[in-house]
Amino acid sequence: MNQPGLETGAAPDQAPLDALGQRQLEVRRQMEAEELSQDLQEVRQAGQDPAGLPSATAARAQLAQAGEGQTQQTQQTQQAQQAQQAQQAQQAQQAQQAQQAQQAQQAQQTQQSNASLQRQQALQAESGEERLQAQRADGVRSDAQRSDAQRIEGDRQAGLQDAARVEDLRQGGLRQAQLQQSRLEEQAQVAADEAIRAQLAADDAQMVARAASERTQSLARTEQLQADQGLAATAQAQLAQQNAQAQELAAQNAGMAVPPPSSQDPSVAAAIAAYNLNNAALNPGLMNRPLPAADSRLPLVAPVAPVEPVKPVNKI
Repeated sequence: MNQPGLETGAAPDQAPLDALGQRQLEVRRQMEAEELSQDLQEVRQAGQDPAGLPSATAARAQLAQAGEGQTQQTQQTQQAQQAQQAQQAQQAQQAQQAQQAQQAQQAQQTQQSNASLQRQQALQAESGEERLQAQRADGVRSDAQRSDAQRIEGDRQAGLQDAARVEDLRQGGLRQAQLQQSRLEEQAQVAADEAIRAQLAADDAQMVARAASERTQSLARTEQLQADQGLAATAQAQLAQQNAQAQELAAQNAGMAVPPPSSQDPSVAAAIAAYNLNNAALNPGLMNRPLPAADSRLPLVAPVAPVEPVKPVNKI
């Protein structure tokens, strides 16, 4: 009878017996023990019949040989397992142990073939009921092997599914981390853009404020200049008026007639210019505004009292 569980020791680099091989080995041992018990029972039954003594003796001898072969097979199986364990523990002696396991396997196969031949010879003498029981036992053994193979395959598939599920979870975690990193980078970029825009807005506001301040200062300087010019013109007008009054007084003292003021008179022209400059300094918005219809005929200068033309004097 072949034992696939022992073929793993044929090559040095093969793995030890797996769960399926152990299960097959146990089932075979159980079946062989049942066959031996059946053979012993038949031998006992045959031993009670004197006429069947030679056949019982031959059957007993065959059973003894089969038991010896089974014992040797069990010992060889244990040796192969020990050789495999020693092969894993000591890599330096791996080749030698593999050779011993191969020799043991060859001897075991030889003994198995002999035992199988003996069992076949014994089975030829058995009845149809025993063949049916053997077939049933083979069917049970095949079913057990098939169920074990299916269970192992199911465990392997479940392990593959678990590994795939773990890989999917890991990939999902990586994608989530990348998405979160992208969001953080986008938020940082948006914040940087907002800061740049705020800085630009602050710069624009500062430039606008600086321009407004400069315009205000320019307007203030212009108004101050106009006010200074108005004050200077007012002082000049006052000086011209004082000169005119002095001239009038001098003319009165001299008994001369004073002609009415004329725009050709330098003092009158100076007074008109001073008055216009004063109005321009005090009311700059009125310079370019047209006069109302009611005031269009009014004089543009203040009225001056009529005076007699006088001669210029050297001293006032």
